[in-house]
Amino acid sequence: MKNLNLPTKITLTRIIFIPIFLLLMYIPGPEVTWLGQSDDSFQLAAAVLFVILALTDWIDGYLARKNNQVTALGKFLDPIADKALVFSAFLVLVEQNFIWSLPIILMLVREFVVATVRMMAAKEGFVMAADKLGKWKTVTQMLALVLYLFHFTVFPIGLGLAVGSLWISVILSTISGIQYTKSGFANLKE
Repeated sequence: MKNLNLPTKITLTRIIFIPIFLLLMYIPGPEVTWLGQSDDSFQLAAAVLFVILALTDWIDGYLARKNNQVTALGKFLDPIADKALVFSAFLVLVEQNFIWSLPIILMLVREFVVATVRMMAAKEGFVMAADKLGKWKTVTQMLALVLYLFHFTVFPIGLGLAVGSLWISVILSTISGIQYTKSGFANLKE
């Protein structure tokens, strides 16, 4: 990690902390007998960690642009870190029956298509960075996840906002995926 710039180190840190987030999501809290329910402190810690990791997505991009440290490695790793974080959280929530799987499947299909276009572009020698709509898609996904994660611990009225954000992210995923694919194939033709 010695030769990596700070934004890339932040991106790698996001990837490294994903297993800790997942562990916190799976640790059952101790039974609180006098309340007759489980303690959600581990899930709350997971939610807070997710917020911190989601913020690092903005921080690494900001620092890379501000300090003119945008690199091909950073452009390659940042979307991987985002997808790993976002879909780890989504899949845990699907597994725990908190989210319906259909919107997650739709977003995953988009990611596979975009990853294929990225690989084809890389084979031809260029790296395709995320476009603005793709970045908004990621923001709405992370917002939906924050709302879902906090809904089940400390913010019980946020479910409607979480569901709305989730479906907005599905729409943005679809539109940005189509645009990204068109742009990728146009670049490949040249």
